[in-house]
Amino acid sequence: MGIFRRLAKLIRTQTELEDCLLLHDARHCFGEYELDDGRGLELRSRMREVRQELSMLGKCWQTRCSHLVD
Repeated sequence: MGIFRRLAKLIRTQTELEDCLLLHDARHCFGEYELDDGRGLELRSRMREVRQELSMLGKCWQTRCSHLVD
């Protein structure tokens, strides 16, 4: 998979995770969840993984293309 396709997929995944987390937090705030099922932690953990992968892709891209910027 090319770097741009991977980047687009990661950004879509990050957006979906953020939306799920917002919905989860809103439901939690309004008392829809009696018990914490760990879903919020799971979503935050996955978001952290996606951010790290995006960061790695950015560093990889900078290293590959640094000669073009000079």
